Amino acid sequence: MPEICRVYPRRIIEMGELREMTVELSCVEMARIFIENPGRLHFRDCEEMKPQWVLENRDEKFEEYLLKSRDKILDFLWRDTDSEKHLVSDMFAIYRFCFDQHNRLMRNGLDDMLCDLSKVDIGSFWEEKKRVLFYPASVMNDVIYEHLWYTMIPFRNPYLYRSLKAYDHQFGSVLYQDADACMNQKMERLLQEVSELKYRSYLSYCIQELYLECYEDYYLIGKILLIFLYLQGLMIFDLAMFLENGSLPLSMQAEILSGTEKGMRHSLGSERQFLEKIRTDFMNSDK
Repeated sequence: MPEICRVYPRRIIEMGELREMTVELSCVEMARIFIENPGRLHFRDCEEMKPQWVLENRDEKFEEYLLKSRDKILDFLWRDTDSEKHLVSDMFAIYRFCFDQHNRLMRNGLDDMLCDLSKVDIGSFWEEKKRVLFYPASVMNDVIYEHLWYTMIPFRNPYLYRSLKAYDHQFGSVLYQDADACMNQKMERLLQEVSELKYRSYLSYCIQELYLECYEDYYLIGKILLIFLYLQGLMIFDLAMFLENGSLPLSMQAEILSGTEKGMRHSLGSERQFLEKIRTDFMNSDK
């Protein structure tokens, strides 16, 4: 393989005594393989690798909590792959669970959280939602126009640029008061073409790869909300390209996923802006 392919798209993190290697879906070939093989991913033992990213902390109890709670969230997400329950309802249950855990963590409740974790049922936070998107359309619209669209994007991220143009063409003239109903209705059309399993798989992948990052800052709820934003970005760009082209072939799906990963997940400078938008327009709103 070329030298660059011996490293990228591998992602190797170190947390305490643990090292994990995953793959980045910003690589269009890995994105294609991922879409072709939906489902829950599992780690396996392999030879020792040099970490690319060391998560700095010395809190062994929090490390233990993160590993156990990550498994708990993923077990809940994959508790029944044939379930008729909607993905967005599962997301709200995970959100409420993490919000509760984050509040306890901020009150120095880590010891009790570890003791109680096996008894907590994420399903107790579940309730059916009559929609298919987690965030209001207004939040996503502002993220797209204010943070993703910039002068050099046609050259730096042409896959995302095509998705942005399709979004602007399909939704740019929709009034804010009509946006939620319009987007949810059209998203239901997409889910007849693209299985919900793809998006459940991507959510699972993001949790498995990104959840441990809050080891450094203890911002448990913030990481989950960012993960949900990445998922909804992918869903909206899939929808825009589907409406624009009338179909969504595998090669196009891989390009959309690759472009979305580069533009959202790998734009580290935008994380704080994304979180501020979520705090002001989602967590602090009545929606």
